[in-house]
This record gives sequence, C-alpha cells and structure tokens, in this order.
Amino acid sequence: MDELDATLHRIGQHYFRAKFRLRGRDRAVVDLRGIATVRRHAEELIERRLAPAEFKGGSGSLGRRR
Repeated sequence: MDELDATLHRIGQHYFRAKFRLRGRDRAVVDLRGIATVRRHAEELIERRLAPAEFKGGSGSLGRRR
C-alpha cells in the first residue's frame, strides 16, 4: 500500500469523510480514463498549484523581516 492509499484508507475511517462518493460526471471520468490517469493528473495539479518549499526567483526581499 503506497502513501496515498494509506492516507485515503485513514480518511475513509472518519464518519463524515466516508460519506463522500464519486457520482455522475466525476465517476464517468474515472470509468473512462482509469484511476491511474486520474491520480496522475491529481498529482500534477497539486505539484503545480501548491507553493514550492523554497521561493524561486523574484527580488529576494519577500518574506524577510527588517
């Protein structure tokens, strides 16, 4: 079991979160493209959208206190 599977399993144990299921169009996308493709796209989206651990570029003054 990889880290994502372990996390999803742990989340699935919570009553509130366990109620969520893919339905309709979301389920159709998984059925059409496959879970591996959907997971890969999710990982790519998260990598692009979340801030990097270290700021790349810029003036260098962001985040510095004087």
